[in-house]
Amino acid sequence: QVCRWGGVLPAEPEIIRNALTWPHPNNVTFIVPGGIAEIFLMRDDVEQVYVKRRKGFVKLALQAGVDLVPVYGLGHTQLFSTLDKSSRLGGLLMWLSRRLKVSLPLAAGRFGMPMVPYKKPVVAIVGKPIRIDAPVPEPTTEQIDAVHTAFVAELRRIFDKHKHLIPSYANKKLYFEDEEVPPRPKQINAATAHHLFPSTMPSRL
Repeated sequence: QVCRWGGVLPAEPEIIRNALTWPHPNNVTFIVPGGIAEIFLMRDDVEQVYVKRRKGFVKLALQAGVDLVPVYGLGHTQLFSTLDKSSRLGGLLMWLSRRLKVSLPLAAGRFGMPMVPYKKPVVAIVGKPIRIDAPVPEPTTEQIDAVHTAFVAELRRIFDKHKHLIPSYANKKLYFEDEEVPPRPKQINAATAHHLFPSTMPSRL
């Protein structure tokens, strides 16, 4: 209820359709397509997004006749130490989250607190709008795929173009969920030694 007071709505088709009919600017709707799956892809050494298999938001945009604007939050993966799905416990938490339809990530920031992020820079990168000229009440699979492909391409373009804005991201690569991601580094360096959930512990402390 507290989230709803702040304007957060359930990501359900009918609720989103209704929100898109509100008077401007209240109809501007932010959707995180990755949802629970993307939370458990968070790692501090690579960037991963879950969007290739998520096309429902594209269908809704076509039906409503509204533009899609890709936005990437650069720096958010370094705000907390998060247990991702590569570990047994992380995989279990992801499974429970999906079954219960609620996010149950194990994450901590400064002072080991779950709601206090590390002091790191964050940049919101806004891409070019994917134009939807008019409502399409019954969009075809081809129409949905075409808009979705454009959205994914623009998301990668803005990441590659602007990732240097945060120096620690300059050499990072953006991976989608259907792409092979390299394993976590086995060594812990000084930059990541403060993390609560490293993939391996150093041999000497």
